[in-house]
Amino acid sequence: MIDAFGRGRARIDVHTAGTVQPALTAFLREGHMLRHLRRLRALYAQRQRAVLLALDAVLAEELELCPISAGLHLTALFTPAMAGRMTDREASERSRRIGSYIQPLSQCYLGSPERQGLVLGYGSLPAGEALPRLSVLARELRL
Repeated sequence: MIDAFGRGRARIDVHTAGTVQPALTAFLREGHMLRHLRRLRALYAQRQRAVLLALDAVLAEELELCPISAGLHLTALFTPAMAGRMTDREASERSRRIGSYIQPLSQCYLGSPERQGLVLGYGSLPAGEALPRLSVLARELRL
């Protein structure tokens, strides 16, 4: 029974093919993965800083940023003034009109949302585009 289970498990497991494993081992041992991760951490930190500065410059009256400790998304809660103008779902729909998709925070609640806000991903946004893109979003949200 153990052998049969082992064979069945081997067929359904997602694993690295045996022919690729030595190359993957060398990739890890030689530090290529670590260098890649360090490069990405620096890149994403730069993008995060650019987005935070841009949000502070163009949407400080509308959004209150939550602290970020990890990840490639940030949560921005609506200020009372913003919550009085529209829901986060309306804000998300407006972001789509300008070619972005910003998730409404209310979709993340199991029950009734306690606060309105937006979940913004910045992993694919080049740092140099943060201010121009968020300026367009700010104009759209103020219509």
